[in-house]
Order: sequence, then structure tokens, then C-alpha cells
Amino acid sequence: NDDTDTSYTVTLADGSEITCKSVVLALGPTGTPVTPTKLCNVPKERLIQWPRMKEHLKSHHKRVLVVGGGLTAVQVAQYCLRSGRKVVLCSRRPLVERHFDIDTCWFDRRSANLQISEFYHQSEAERLTALKEVRGGGSVPPIYMNDVRKWQASGELSVLDGVEPEYMESTADGRAVVAMGKDEMTFDFIILACGIKPDCAANQLVKSYQEKSPLKMVGGFPSVSVDLEWSKNLFVVGALASLNVGPDSGNIMGARRAASIVANALECKAWLRDADSRGALSNRFDQLFWDEEDSSSCSSDSDCD
Repeated sequence: NDDTDTSYTVTLADGSEITCKSVVLALGPTGTPVTPTKLCNVPKERLIQWPRMKEHLKSHHKRVLVVGGGLTAVQVAQYCLRSGRKVVLCSRRPLVERHFDIDTCWFDRRSANLQISEFYHQSEAERLTALKEVRGGGSVPPIYMNDVRKWQASGELSVLDGVEPEYMESTADGRAVVAMGKDEMTFDFIILACGIKPDCAANQLVKSYQEKSPLKMVGGFPSVSVDLEWSKNLFVVGALASLNVGPDSGNIMGARRAASIVANALECKAWLRDADSRGALSNRFDQLFWDEEDSSSCSSDSDCD
């Protein structure tokens, strides 16, 4: 960042650089993947976070434990099932079936503005609590739940809820023995899809900019301005802006609202009001108006003949 002209230079992984006047950080959910405390001692070769499962899941991993209670956990289970594996899906609570992670009152035009207004008028600590309460622990759309039921009926998938898995030991051939309540089960591989703990510093780009331009952090989220600015012409949108946009920041309605805020701050819509360029909001009949200049140009009879 150059303080004299507020330009930014972003260095890419290949060493190339991009220089621009404005930057919008739309990085999605940013944080540290959650590992259940009772599974921390599972050997590394048997435990993986879901984003890396394809590179670590091997053909001999026939029995898999998927830990999580949201859509991602279900999608991971589906992937394993379709590749011919038996799967146990374990969640701390029953799977919640609904179309969206948050209540539809945040999407309904009749109530959304009230929800947003009430959120904005809360303190940052209260907003953080509201984010957790509104989003809950994730949900699964009906179309996915129907597929879950089909796999359960086939016997290839078992769904256990209200259970916290605990690693006990490894067998002679290295498989993990996990206590599931009163029962013990053996798995070739364990995949975690338990969500993330918000922490914008987990992203190297954000971390480096935080070191250069420190900003207050609340619960892992940056406390940006009402215009979603971190610093002049550097904006934050999406899930990373949850503290200032609302629980729907990661959904399309929240993204649309954030985009409108940023566009207004950057005056991207100025052309709409620019009469000289005949913007969309200009009056195309204004040439018919009689003004003082027209009167002066016709001050003599010869001029107006």
C-alpha cells in the first residue's frame, strides 16, 4: 500500500505483481479447522480435514468415519459412499433438515430489513453472539437428506447423532479404534468436517496486511467500517465481513448487500447520476428547458429571426 496515492500492490505465488487503486477481499470462510478434542491423538495418517481427503484417501480405506453435522459432512459421506466405501456419519446433534443455514426471515423482504437493522444496532460482542445463535451448527437441504436416507436403507451408511467419538487405540494393522458411546468401532480412515473457528489471520494475505495496517479483531473477524473498509479503498465482503454484514454475509443476499455498500463507497454508480454522460437518472428532456443562457442568446431580434 502506498499512502500517497492509496494504490495497492498484490504479489502472487508466482512472483508476479498486480497494482490497483482498490481491493475487495472476498475470501470466503476464513479460520482454523476444528478438530474434536477426543480425536486429537489419532495417528496423522488416519485423520484428515475434509479439504485434503482426496489426496490422502486410499483404495484400501474401506471403512470411513465422517465427523460433522452439516452439509459439508454429508457431501463428504456421499463422496466416500459413491467410491464403494462403508461410512459412519457421526454428529453431536441430529442432522437439521432445512433449505438454508439461517432462518428465512433474513431473506424475506417483509422482515429482512428489520433483522438487519436490529443486528446493526447491537454492540460488536452482541453481534458475535447473534452470529453463532442464528447460524447454529449448520444444516442439510432436503435433497441431500433424501439421499442420506437412501444410503441408510442400503446399509452402506450409518448415521449416529448425539455421540462424541473418542479415539481409544490403534489395531495391529494401524486402524483406529473409536468409542461411539458404549460401543467401539474400527475405522481405516477418519475425515473431519466440523467447520472452522473464525480467524482471519489464518489467511496469509489477511495476516500480512494486518501486520502492516493493524485493525481491531472481534472473535476472529475484522472490525471494518460501516462502508466495509479496512483501510482506504480496501474492502472486506463475504463471510469474512460477518461482523458488519450479518449472519447472511456468506449467502447470496448478504453478498448482494455488501456489494452494494462497496459500490456506493467506490462511487461505481456515479455514472447513473452524471448528466454530462446522459446517465440513466438524467432527464432526456432537459434540452427542451428554457434557461437564462437561451434568453441572452436571443437578446436581439436579428438573433431570434
